[in-house]
Amino acid sequence: MQLLAEESSYSCSVCKKWFKTKRGLMRHNTIVRGYNQNPPGTYKLPLKASVELKKILVKHIQDRLKEHFTYSGLQRVLIPCTLSQFYSIFKGYIHRRFSKSGRVRCLFQGENAYSLIGQILNDIQWGTKHFINNQRTYVTFRPPRERAPRSKQKEVKPRITQVIVDWYQKAKTDTHEHITWSGYISFRFFVARGHF
Repeated sequence: MQLLAEESSYSCSVCKKWFKTKRGLMRHNTIVRGYNQNPPGTYKLPLKASVELKKILVKHIQDRLKEHFTYSGLQRVLIPCTLSQFYSIFKGYIHRRFSKSGRVRCLFQGENAYSLIGQILNDIQWGTKHFINNQRTYVTFRPPRERAPRSKQKEVKPRITQVIVDWYQKAKTDTHEHITWSGYISFRFFVARGHF
């Protein structure tokens, strides 16, 4: 975590949350550090299993990068995954854990976010897919272009685009009180198209 000081206000470099004091930012960083410790019940995966899971994640992300322009915009990839698998890949990058739902979240935004995810997944082309006629579809960290306004409108705060990686679990109960559950990893990102 980098400390950014500007006129006695401090900001987290990952979530861009502002704090009035340096102590507030340090407390925030201490809490985030605690999120990156393995929770009880998780186990350490062999290195080969983590590498294979990273390849599976990249394949599912690439499947969402389609050639047609109607597939541009916000996309979501959902893959069954255990909490141990999630921690084996994203430990050190977890920025939030929701105690009530058990959801775990990583945020990636900013100038080096694409290359950081590429390092984590061991694939620098994880978010780009090339097609014929020099076309490509890619994950973008810039907000989609706005259309030219026809009339004066209220100024809208620009959206920060980011890749959000979540782990959560879903449970179902049948009429005989038999409970089944599964964990999922979810990637949310913006997709754009262009020529190279």
